[in-house]
Amino acid sequence: PDAKTIRELFIKFERTGSVDDNRVRNVGPRQTVINPENVVKVSGIVQQNPRNTVRRIASQSGLKCSSTQKILRNSLRMFPYKIQSHQAIPIKAVRQRFDFANEILSMIDNEGFDVGCIWFTDEAHFHLNGFMNKQN
Repeated sequence: PDAKTIRELFIKFERTGSVDDNRVRNVGPRQTVINPENVVKVSGIVQQNPRNTVRRIASQSGLKCSSTQKILRNSLRMFPYKIQSHQAIPIKAVRQRFDFANEILSMIDNEGFDVGCIWFTDEAHFHLNGFMNKQN
């Protein structure tokens, strides 16, 4: 350590009796951008067009992207999502599922069917119309 650092620690020790770092709560820059006015501004922009990107919201509000993202995540509790693509379920399949569910319910009620014997799995989604990159 530098001589100045040692001297300041010694002066602090004589003054307070300790060399502990008392800046625990005041360390780092203050959050001045995340205030109620900016939260209301960002919230209004999102309500006008919920499909806006963080960059577009930041440019419209005059804030940095990182500040806008902090407001969206921490203050407004809005989180980004990945694009999901699902197959449309035909009416016939919905009826078959409904009939199957009713049949299983009646079997459980009447015959004492053991529900632990059934394995349900996730459905697979296959796309025949091209490749979709969900990571970007």
